[in-house]
Amino acid sequence: MQTNTSPKGKQVVVITVAAGLVLMLMFSFMSKSHQPVQRAQSRPAGSQSAGPSMNAEQSSKIQTYMEQLKTNPDNTEALNGLGEVFMSMGSLEKSAFFWNRLLKITPEDESALYHYGIVLLKLDKTMQSVDQFEKIVKLNPENYHACYYLGMILRNDLNQKEKGAKYLRKILEINPDHKELIDIVRKELAKG
Repeated sequence: MQTNTSPKGKQVVVITVAAGLVLMLMFSFMSKSHQPVQRAQSRPAGSQSAGPSMNAEQSSKIQTYMEQLKTNPDNTEALNGLGEVFMSMGSLEKSAFFWNRLLKITPEDESALYHYGIVLLKLDKTMQSVDQFEKIVKLNPENYHACYYLGMILRNDLNQKEKGAKYLRKILEINPDHKELIDIVRKELAKG
């Protein structure tokens, strides 16, 4: 399916996604004591270097995970770890490869779907990204992160204002106490 995206629309999506990532990161730190340990963390948009680079810790992790995959090619922890490490390095194609591989084994893994959706969005694979976020909402209609991304992408990148607004309004219902996020959502909805 061919999409007609404008540079301004892409810019709006990138800016709002970056703001959303910052808010989600802040929220995750504030509510960490009330949630189970998260398996994956992503870097905020814009914090990556110009190209993929690897430090000693990342190199060691990659080596460890690859050795685990030699022993068991379906090791979900190793696949998750590789997706995270390559994502943090800005090596998005490699990250996408491992998230996709993990999802073939555990297709309903919300964290993997979320991270794969983010990577696809950064790779300008907008429709594939939307597919991942839609899968999350289908699995868990209360996942406000997926609702946020769907709403912003649909409204600002795919020019599907009303469909996007539906997802954003859902955030107002499922997470009314997250003031910063609610403010962003209300501002977006006020645009019409």
